[in-house]
Amino acid sequence: MADTATSLRVYDSWQQVALVEDRLRPQVLLASSSAFRLRVRNQLYLVAPGAPLAVDFAGASLVEIKAVSGLAEVSIIRSAGGAQP
Repeated sequence: MADTATSLRVYDSWQQVALVEDRLRPQVLLASSSAFRLRVRNQLYLVAPGAPLAVDFAGASLVEIKAVSGLAEVSIIRSAGGAQP
């Protein structure tokens, strides 16, 4: 099963992003070349540039993302992660 990737341009205000359930690609990875903040299920994360972040998104249908400063290009990568179909 091939990974899928979505790229977003995120600024320094919170942007809501819907996470559509994908049973074939349950693993979600976020990466960016600029620092950004992620809010999911009342948890706040600070993601360093170039440091991919894997978070348990189980049950989350919506996340919020914002750049720490200026603009961040954030990639959301969906992966099978060894899951069985």
